[in-house]
Amino acid sequence: MIYLPNLLATFLAVRLSAGLLPEPHRDSRLLYLTAALAVPALAAGRALLVAGEFLTGEGALMMAATAVFGSAAGLALDRLRQTRRRGAAAYGWGDSGASATEYMGTIVVVAAVVTALSGTSLGQSISSRIRAQICKVTGGSCTADTTASGAEKAPNDAQFEPKLCNTENTNSTVGQEAKIGWFKIGNEYGLQQQKFTVRDKDGKSHERIRLSFTEAGKAGLAYTPKWGASVSEGSEGKKKAEIELEAGFKVGQGDTWQFDTQEDADKFRKNMSELQSAEAGMKYGRDYQSIQSAQRWGKLHDKVKKDLARPKISYGSLGAEGAGEGKLSASLTDELTGKLGGKYKVAPTVTLTNDGINETTSKTFSFKQEGALNAEGTAGGSKASGEVARSKAGSVTVTRGRDNKLQRIIMTRTVETSGKGGGKAEAEQKGENSKFKVSGEASAKNTETEVITDIIELKDDDDRRTAQNWLNGTGGSKTPIDTLFSDPTTKNDPGATNPFDKLMYEKGTSSRTTYTGITDAAKYGADLNIGVATFGYSLNFEASQEKVHRQDAQFLGAPRNGKRSYVPLSLCSQ
Repeated sequence: MIYLPNLLATFLAVRLSAGLLPEPHRDSRLLYLTAALAVPALAAGRALLVAGEFLTGEGALMMAATAVFGSAAGLALDRLRQTRRRGAAAYGWGDSGASATEYMGTIVVVAAVVTALSGTSLGQSISSRIRAQICKVTGGSCTADTTASGAEKAPNDAQFEPKLCNTENTNSTVGQEAKIGWFKIGNEYGLQQQKFTVRDKDGKSHERIRLSFTEAGKAGLAYTPKWGASVSEGSEGKKKAEIELEAGFKVGQGDTWQFDTQEDADKFRKNMSELQSAEAGMKYGRDYQSIQSAQRWGKLHDKVKKDLARPKISYGSLGAEGAGEGKLSASLTDELTGKLGGKYKVAPTVTLTNDGINETTSKTFSFKQEGALNAEGTAGGSKASGEVARSKAGSVTVTRGRDNKLQRIIMTRTVETSGKGGGKAEAEQKGENSKFKVSGEASAKNTETEVITDIIELKDDDDRRTAQNWLNGTGGSKTPIDTLFSDPTTKNDPGATNPFDKLMYEKGTSSRTTYTGITDAAKYGADLNIGVATFGYSLNFEASQEKVHRQDAQFLGAPRNGKRSYVPLSLCSQ
């Protein structure tokens, strides 16, 4: 019943507006409809501008229905009155085929579009910005996020937009591995550069560079069980199944420095590379060469002493790895062999981080699982291979201040798909009871990675209490462990039954970015098999680069009508 006054007002406005149109202009369909529908259209527009952010789906539907039926009744009555007064040719366009049903259809379509738009973040964003521009023109003090009463501010999308975007990552890694029987041991060194676009408190964006130097040691077991025997099939050759199982652990550490310009980062990286080279010369050089390296190390250390003393981010990690791989090979001839296979790998990791830049400490728990299908063909001593893979990784990072108070929780979900192709060359020499083999291989891999990052900043004790309860396993629809395996984002209002979900919905930020990258890798190795045991050594090199899809980056907008929707993340495109 509360909509009947609006219906009556719309009907009278259309009827009076149409009746006031001078006689010579009634023959113009455009002028007639414009005059008749201008008032209800302006009224509907004003309603959207004033209450667009708070308009529910039911409210929008009833507003549209009021406009449709009120306008249609007003037009129908005016047409009927004019037809009776002027006859069948009441309008010059009266016989052009348009009927009251068609007018009704036109109004319904327009109303449906307005209704649908008003229920989306785009429509509410448009109405919010229009209100802000009107205030600027009229000299008012209202802003885009002011409510109709002006007494309370409703959240807008800008409040939930992340203040930084990781736009590009470059990695270089070199590692070595030794194998003695079932046992494997190795280490690796890495350099990573990350580029960010950051928005400061004044709303200005600028670039930030982070350089990370890492090292890791790993050890494990690799076992190839002798399950079954080769199976012959006719005169074409034989088929054989191969299975390899691996398990191990990895310990890593690293330091990260932050720079405001690429020039400063490049200068620091060059000095650090030379410093590490001099340090290696001191350790492994002999006599005069070692003395020269020590002198050079001293000069370089003085050069980078200031940068080394600046605040940095240090971390240490401990991870476990388990993998299984199976292959089915078929020998068509003595020189031609083909293999089809698959592998699966899991890797849980715990990382402790000391952030000297922001004066915080963090603990990160992550879990990664990867599956792949591969094919390989061998002719003589050369091999060609291809692989398609998909991996999923989830992590939860808990950050505390120096006072041990909770400051932040970050949940990250990563899904990567990749395709890899490569070639390998081998040469071997057989003895009476041994076999020696050397090999070299190279590969290129293309990747596409989607990263969803959810962050909650904890600024008061109530929020910290809610977050701590969730970490303890209560107060949320998902436990921290659950978020490692599923999308943690809260897009719909969860109600009061899950306090942590409610906190994420009302105050959390979420971004969704996609990266494309390419990885080039090379590996050189030697193996000696003496029957009872195998000894091997390999040297690995890898370089990769990935860039964000700038136009596809999104973040979760402000809560509206019990929902939050993804909107473009403009910071990534700057």
